[in-house]
Amino acid sequence: MRDDDVDLAGLRELQREIQEVAAQLSAAASAAEAEFVGGDSTGAVEVTIDSSGAPARVRLDRDWLRLVGTAGLGPAVIEAGQAAATEQMTAWAVSASEAASAPPVPFESADLVEVERAEFGDPSSRQSAYAIRDLFDLADGILDRLDDLQQAAQSAAERRLTSTNLAHTVRVSAVGGKAETIEFDDQWLRSAHSERIADAIQEALMASWRVATEERQRLDESVPGIERMRRLTASPETLLREIGFIR
Repeated sequence: MRDDDVDLAGLRELQREIQEVAAQLSAAASAAEAEFVGGDSTGAVEVTIDSSGAPARVRLDRDWLRLVGTAGLGPAVIEAGQAAATEQMTAWAVSASEAASAPPVPFESADLVEVERAEFGDPSSRQSAYAIRDLFDLADGILDRLDDLQQAAQSAAERRLTSTNLAHTVRVSAVGGKAETIEFDDQWLRSAHSERIADAIQEALMASWRVATEERQRLDESVPGIERMRRLTASPETLLREIGFIR
């Protein structure tokens, strides 16, 4: 690549835009890092998820048996989990919207890991130009395998997976990483204390979440380069270093 192949003004403008977007994304991500709580319509169940979507806690009202009955407990847990996920998506959307509409944040003050101590790179350098070209090649390679990825994702989305707690008293059946049914050992359910039931539900939901996470990891590994692309796009600071815009 010759020096005259590089549009210096364009690269510097791209650098400025990336810096602003990185700061906005960082602000949105920071605002969304929290726990999110959802409940079912009767108030019998409350599910709390963390920023990754993992089930952190489950709470049952002491009067849950009257509110939903044994047959209605599973659907109530699913409803509460979906409500928590909706809360998370809403919070992220609001944070991202506010960050996008806010005045551009100076890159020097962006809340990114070690960025305040980083030195600005030279986007016009040959090394940076090669890094940008390599990134485009990486994206092109992933796009070439997009059909394979979509087929694998469709297969994963249709696969039903079952997970349980250690005692096998709660069974979660999920399709595409989303819980569809939750079943219980009836005899245990009628005799166990509400707090013990809640802990068992959280344990089974966590097992289901881990299985879904492992499925996504296997899907990523099926397409060379996608894990690297995910790592770069997940961290503005990592992306800026990769293409030489900061050192």
